[in-house]
Amino acid sequence: MIYYLGRAVRYALLCACIPSLLLTAQNDLANTTQTPARGTVSVGMQYLLGDGMTPPTVKPTSPSIAYPELALVQGIEGTLEVKVLVNEKGGVSEVAVVSSSDPIFVDPTLSDLKKFEFVPASVDGKATELWLRMDIGFKTQHSWTSAFDGEEQSQQSSSEWALVGDGEMPQFDQEILRDNIVFPKEAMARGAAGVVVVRARVSTEGEVVAMEVEGTADADLAEAAFQAVAATPFTPGTEAGEPKEMWTMIPITFTPSGSGSIVTGTQDEGVKATAAMEVPTYDLQELYGNFRYSGGALDGPVDVTLRVLIDRSGTVEQVLISDEKNGLVSKAAADAVKLTRFTPGTQNGEAIPVWITVEMRVSPK
Repeated sequence: MIYYLGRAVRYALLCACIPSLLLTAQNDLANTTQTPARGTVSVGMQYLLGDGMTPPTVKPTSPSIAYPELALVQGIEGTLEVKVLVNEKGGVSEVAVVSSSDPIFVDPTLSDLKKFEFVPASVDGKATELWLRMDIGFKTQHSWTSAFDGEEQSQQSSSEWALVGDGEMPQFDQEILRDNIVFPKEAMARGAAGVVVVRARVSTEGEVVAMEVEGTADADLAEAAFQAVAATPFTPGTEAGEPKEMWTMIPITFTPSGSGSIVTGTQDEGVKATAAMEVPTYDLQELYGNFRYSGGALDGPVDVTLRVLIDRSGTVEQVLISDEKNGLVSKAAADAVKLTRFTPGTQNGEAIPVWITVEMRVSPK
């Protein structure tokens, strides 16, 4: 069961319906798919129309295409061309890759495309399936470049699957949510009860823009859970200090006594515990003590932002720097990070590779 709210994704087909010609529609989804100050995704569509045929259009409730996180932190830009078969019900039956500038975009984008919803193409008013070609562009807003790659990085580098450790999930006031929960009379009369696990997608403005049920649930209880979550204000999630649209899971239990409450710390009815993760740590004084700058005099303070991959042993495996004002300062900061000792990140007590953000401010002496 999926329930969409609020903000519509705007698609404009900039083409005329000319029979038997290849038509092109371009849309810029920057306002709805971008991660703030990180990257944007643009989409274009092509299709071949016959006499009496109208093209498919993307429904406003359709989800957007996300910029893969690993591509963002490494500053990878690129394009992906795919073929999409839209069936007569408006769903996506098949997706096939035509070309890709980098395999990093393929799996996440195909997963998002399979969730797209269309008003199907039609011939003389009757719905029909139609193949589309979609050109998808990924462009970062930071030009991340590699300042350091481990001396002996293998082809199976942990950067291919490392977690991002500097993110925060969306937050909400549990008391407000509790006050918003109303046990449906129909469900109460039937003796319905149990846990409804709601997955909610929270925008960068703190709005719930989409919801779905994890697992199974009574339809009336699920609707009541949706309404309660929709009426609850959220603080948006963040990643690397920037607001990020993301999913969060909210388990709600309806008891036979006719009350609703939030479930915490339970494995019942499909509620999944979030794995505890500890991010890598380091000594700030040691980091600045390792900084050595031999460039010219600075006119003022220089802020440097670095993305750092720490492996299971606490070793710095990779350092990325964005397009800072002073390249020599950024390089010196990257060298300081390489010399700094880190504790490894852990999840459930096991060491794991983790991406973190390290920020430094360098001031003139």
